[in-house]
Amino acid sequence: ERADLIVVLGGDSGSRSVLGARLYREGLASRVLLTGLEQGALEAMPHYLHWRSQLLQSLGVDSEAILFDTVSANSWQEAANTLQLLRDNRWRTVIVVSDPPHMRRLDWIWARVFDGAERDYRLVASQPDWWDASRWWANEMSAKFVANELIKLVYYPFRYGI
Repeated sequence: ERADLIVVLGGDSGSRSVLGARLYREGLASRVLLTGLEQGALEAMPHYLHWRSQLLQSLGVDSEAILFDTVSANSWQEAANTLQLLRDNRWRTVIVVSDPPHMRRLDWIWARVFDGAERDYRLVASQPDWWDASRWWANEMSAKFVANELIKLVYYPFRYGI
């Protein structure tokens, strides 16, 4: 389904941006928002967003269609700042792109941030080379990602009082 915006979340090693570009080329939205670098120095964020925007452009996304979130430092802020962008522009629907092990926590976050906002989101999982859902524990990177997500699933309700 068509949306007003595609959001390619921070923490991207490239597979999220590749999928975001594909969704854009398929006409699912006319804008792509790149969100910030999590767990990094604020000084690094412009460079991080820049290489990702260059990748998007090389994959057929018009430079004018690329928007930047330079303030979000975590997944909750990405959702909240995206909701504000939707409200400011009177947009209704967003496609959110991230990695597969991130989806459960993202759904938890976005459902709470968007609750009662009269806006819709759809989560779409990227397809990184390192992810195999049937054997995620056999790959060190996948296992670390899943472990980190489990910790964050416990942490977020305490951090955001929900």
